[in-house]
Amino acid sequence: MKKEENTELDSEEQTKEQEDHQADKQELDDKQENLDENESDASEDIVSKLEQEVDQNRNKYLRAIADLENYKKRVMKERSELIKYSGESVIIDFLDVLDDLDRACNADATSVEKVIEGVQMIQKRLEGVFKKHSVESKDYLGEDFDPNCHEALTTVPTDEHPVGKVMEQLKKAYFFKDKLIRPAQVVVSAKKEE
Repeated sequence: MKKEENTELDSEEQTKEQEDHQADKQELDDKQENLDENESDASEDIVSKLEQEVDQNRNKYLRAIADLENYKKRVMKERSELIKYSGESVIIDFLDVLDDLDRACNADATSVEKVIEGVQMIQKRLEGVFKKHSVESKDYLGEDFDPNCHEALTTVPTDEHPVGKVMEQLKKAYFFKDKLIRPAQVVVSAKKEE
């Protein structure tokens, strides 16, 4: 009977162990299931966040492209207006000279000296406007003829000047900054035929 009791006890212990084992297994399965659900929820959260980030970046990209296009249009418009009205400041400066000429024409000139004095004042003012806008003249009288900045209207045979020298200057050369905008019109000395 003791054996039966031992067997019965062993059987009960085995049943209890099996039940404990199954309970542990069930508990592990439940935990695994919870982990899987949590991982699934976490994955869905990550995917959702990444999709939001992609949408935000796409919107930023589209805004940046639109801003760039607007900037290009604005720059083109400003450049067009700058080119269109580029000479405005020069014109304004010449208006003062024109006003002086109008006053000179309408003045009661009692002497030739006063008229000449008025014209000289206007000439100085006009030269000042040119200088302000980087336009300068150059006098070549007595220098060697240079076809890069002189236009020879004629040659004059002479013994008084060496050959190829500017004897007379009919029009001055004008430069805008460092660019020749009008060559000097000159008379050049030539060898006198005997």
